[in-house]
Amino acid sequence: EWPTPIAMIRGGGLASEKGILFRSSEAFHVLQSVDTVVFDKTGTITVGRPSVVRVLPVEGVSEREVLVLAASIEALSQHPLAKAVVEAAREHGFFLEQAKDFQEVSGAGVRAKLSGKPIFVGKLDFLQDMGVSIDTRIVDEVLAMEAKGQTVFGVALDGKLMGVVGVADTIKKEAADVVAKIKALGLTPIMITGDAKRTAKAVAESVGIGRFYARVTPDQKADKVRELQAEGHRVIMVGDGINDAPALMQADVGIALGAGTDIAIESADVIITGSDLNKVIDAIQIGRNSYRKTKQNLAIAFSFNGVGIPLAAAGLVQPIWAMAAMVLSVTTVILNSFGVKTASTLGRLLTKMRSRGEKIQENRKEHTKSKETESKLVLRIPGIHCYECISRIEEAVVRLDAVSYLEIDPQSKEVVVFYRDGDVLKDEIMRRIVELGYEVIQNDN
Repeated sequence: EWPTPIAMIRGGGLASEKGILFRSSEAFHVLQSVDTVVFDKTGTITVGRPSVVRVLPVEGVSEREVLVLAASIEALSQHPLAKAVVEAAREHGFFLEQAKDFQEVSGAGVRAKLSGKPIFVGKLDFLQDMGVSIDTRIVDEVLAMEAKGQTVFGVALDGKLMGVVGVADTIKKEAADVVAKIKALGLTPIMITGDAKRTAKAVAESVGIGRFYARVTPDQKADKVRELQAEGHRVIMVGDGINDAPALMQADVGIALGAGTDIAIESADVIITGSDLNKVIDAIQIGRNSYRKTKQNLAIAFSFNGVGIPLAAAGLVQPIWAMAAMVLSVTTVILNSFGVKTASTLGRLLTKMRSRGEKIQENRKEHTKSKETESKLVLRIPGIHCYECISRIEEAVVRLDAVSYLEIDPQSKEVVVFYRDGDVLKDEIMRRIVELGYEVIQNDN
């Protein structure tokens, strides 16, 4: 059983280095089979710090009145959009009234009383349900604001519409790039939001998401995830707010951004510190790699046991060799799990060695042809102490077209450069090596 957890231990270590916490071991395995990633909008695709960009009052009402009414009731709400309205009113130095009988209607708006009069703040549909009539001109303006990506809500006092407020949030700079990477991994990105369809469309299109759900309540977010699962999809849900908690729990893997609410974090399988969406890609890749390593480890363990046990049962293996085989099996699994970085580095070095070797062979042929006409520069470089040092010096010097050949002796720290031009090139060769941080001593011999 140990080949499986050792791969996950390695995966967990890599994740922690990147600021990612896997709260569920199952998430490592599920991440390799997901095909859909659902993103919440506010605080996930956007930075989650919306601001008021427009206040549109009806005729006979001032912008100040609309903003004061909205802020007076929204001061009692914890919604990010509510905070934006309150901050806008305070920045203008407006005095807020004391609202009473505050009530929040999930996914629609809020209601309360000001000076004994009922006040409603929320989506236009919500206001209409409350018996508020809305002028056609206002509706047209709202549609135009939503097309620009603004979240728009109305303010009604004593059954009459006072005006609308447009709030916009900044899209994270990495959002479009992350969506592109999601697609490159073969996954389908989907955005889900409680905003109007036009607002959702504007944001989704700006980051490259083709499918989105708009006007979705917190409970409906979980239903949408459930619908996707019923269609046969394995779903990742990425969110940060209290409204995302049900969907995070419903998803096959819930990923919460650490800058979000405690409820969202407690509901998730994977927690990302901060709010960088690039770490979602990291989490998926770590999960996939851990699953692949688990399968490799199991194959290694079964291979050793599949061969060793029959031989031991037949009396063909002495106990000492059986113990040695077991140690080798364990060592191989550990190296396979923990040698990811070493293996990839070795691969890059081998590629570099091969390409450099080809280059040296070409230069060596040229050197042989024109040996009599070439100049020779002999240098002593005390800082040469490893293969990487040799590699860096060769790369820096061989790039010069006039350099035909290079000999480096790591024991004597001596470098011999064969080149076809005069003293100007000699100075350039030495300068390039010094720029790498090495001390260069010219040998007069």
